[in-house]
Amino acid sequence: MKWWTEPPKRSEIADPVALTIGNFDGVHRGHFELLHRVVGWARARQGTSVLLTFYPHPVQVLYPEKKHVRLFDQEDQKEQLQRSGLQSVMLQGFSRQFSELSAPEFLESYLLKNFHPKHLVVGHDFSFGAHRQGQHELLKAFCDRNQIQLEIVPPLKVNDKIVSTSQIREALLRADLNLAKDMLGRSYYLKGIVEKGEGRGRLLGFPTANIRPTIDFFPKTGVYVTKAIVGAEEFPAVTNIGLNRTFVEGETHPIKVETHLLKGGKDLYGRTMKVELLEYLREERRFPNVDALKEQIDRDVVSARGYFNVE
Repeated sequence: MKWWTEPPKRSEIADPVALTIGNFDGVHRGHFELLHRVVGWARARQGTSVLLTFYPHPVQVLYPEKKHVRLFDQEDQKEQLQRSGLQSVMLQGFSRQFSELSAPEFLESYLLKNFHPKHLVVGHDFSFGAHRQGQHELLKAFCDRNQIQLEIVPPLKVNDKIVSTSQIREALLRADLNLAKDMLGRSYYLKGIVEKGEGRGRLLGFPTANIRPTIDFFPKTGVYVTKAIVGAEEFPAVTNIGLNRTFVEGETHPIKVETHLLKGGKDLYGRTMKVELLEYLREERRFPNVDALKEQIDRDVVSARGYFNVE
């Protein structure tokens, strides 16, 4: 899969071009609906399937006060796009200057000039140009004028909810892992380098592998049944995402991700670990003493072992 950060030369793209456009921040099943259509159309005609996406996310540039956070890092985005069979990605740097392109300018001076698409696939809520003024009516007229096949994909729904990054984020914030998985098409995970913690887990008899996630988003704090993935190895596990309330006061401490492996997993320091969230066990809470905490962790481990059916 080719990645461009500058519009490609015409000689770099085999005609005909099938193009889709979007942020694709946290690639989910709705995105795959668009990708499958451009990939299939291009393959049938020995052409090129292209995604036009933007970095940083437009919200970060236009509305920094909203503090937009990604569900996954860019590496995950690349992995998922590769899995779709997509041939090319144009990663357009997004700036205030770029955002000021009018809708007609975006279509004529940017899209048509650089890609000359013959097939264009967009979502039901697609808008473009300065202040998102470009809507489907303008897009249809542009495609008719330039003999471009336009495909507007209807919304994909799960449990009567339209699949979207915001819906997935909200599901994770209330620990609705089933809905998040159904919308993503895969389990949600956090990823980071295993680093040394404060050693409390080991003193309690439950050593943990601690990661600092590569993104700033956290699901609902609490204890989860998880699967830890390091390289090609997978380990049944239980994970606490939270503030360590038994040991600290207040709400300003950084959220920690601490994973206890039910078996295996030695010498993990410095290695990248994914922690897939499988089931939410309980909310994080403050315990009156260390013994009470230890008893609860023991119950959490028993629950996790029951989930995996392991000794």
